[in-house]
Amino acid sequence: MLNKENKTRLLQLILFLATLYTTTLAGVSHENLEWVKAAKAEDEWGMFLAGLYFSIPFLTILTAHEFGHYFTARWYKMKVTLPYYIPLPIFSIIGTLGAVIRLKSPTRSTKQFFDVGIAGPLAGFVLALGLTWYGYTHLPPREAIYNIHPDYEQFDEGSREYKDYVYEHEYMLDRKYASYLEMVKRDSLKFIKAHPDKEFINKKEFNSDVSMLVLGSNLIFDFFETYVVEDKSRIPNEYEMIHNPYLMAAFIAFLFTAINLMPIGQLDGGHVLYGLLGYEKHKLVSKIFFIAFVFYAGLGMIDLTADDAWLYQALYGIYLYFILNKAFKDRSQLIILCLSIILLQIVFHKYLGWEGYAPWLVFALFIGRFAGVEHPRAMLEQKLDKKRQVLGWFALLVFVLCLSPAPLSIV
Repeated sequence: MLNKENKTRLLQLILFLATLYTTTLAGVSHENLEWVKAAKAEDEWGMFLAGLYFSIPFLTILTAHEFGHYFTARWYKMKVTLPYYIPLPIFSIIGTLGAVIRLKSPTRSTKQFFDVGIAGPLAGFVLALGLTWYGYTHLPPREAIYNIHPDYEQFDEGSREYKDYVYEHEYMLDRKYASYLEMVKRDSLKFIKAHPDKEFINKKEFNSDVSMLVLGSNLIFDFFETYVVEDKSRIPNEYEMIHNPYLMAAFIAFLFTAINLMPIGQLDGGHVLYGLLGYEKHKLVSKIFFIAFVFYAGLGMIDLTADDAWLYQALYGIYLYFILNKAFKDRSQLIILCLSIILLQIVFHKYLGWEGYAPWLVFALFIGRFAGVEHPRAMLEQKLDKKRQVLGWFALLVFVLCLSPAPLSIV
């Protein structure tokens, strides 16, 4: 019989292996060059292994992040668990929601909050930076995209470039329809089972919904593309970046780092901010940043020209109230705050054309209702030494460098 400790470790191992599997499947869905080679050879196992080019570097960075927390906590003789990885097997291009460790003993001082909080993101950041350097200094030749999208080559002629043509809706629809017909030719039995009432779908009847994944950017990627890459034609555009497993892994790692370093509540960045500013100033700055975050996320959510616009405004207002409720407990002030946010979002969107990123509202819900906007007061308040202060401000700079305002979009 396994004791409680061994059962926990077995669970952690199973979760890690499951996350390795789901992130590898995510890597498979990215269809990198190795995947294409295996697909042409009809090597399904090779196609699966190609997903490791994404999952291994990404999980290595994620693991470094968690063990940064773990070893710092152990250095302070705190009771702490090994990481619990969180697999995400369904509809995911990442394959995981990250990993967490559990502190089983209280964090007593400002310095402990700061050191444990900052160690993880900085450890992951260093590895992600190295991976980014490798990715941008080992870009495949420009023509490699033709192995993934053979039809792009026809547009690269003279001064023409494929990217000026292939992302138009009509062309993408033609590609989707051609893939559909290819499926019919390749596997007619499956097609007949799926569509017993017709031989094939006419193009006029074909579903015109075409979606593409667009990867955002961050200041680090902008720096490498501007100052490190010599042959700019090799840089994949935002539609094709997903096919480069190293840059994709680095981008997602930077995104996770930025999320953790947000200077709010008990996120890693919240611990850093608490160490730098103290309890009272942290509470004020954290709330201001959270309001700004919610404001940006919801820009463009309200369309005044839509049918039943008033209903959408009411539902959105209720959602904002629910997100902000725990951080701002005075009801009258909270209602005024929600109305002010909605009004300003409408003005900034309508007259300045500002667009937000609605998926951030889901993360805002997690912070507002579960993680919390405020930071608990430490038993022992300490002023950080100069080295820690410099490191703390550097960590907040890392947050800015890693942040992508609109990281992943389906268009």
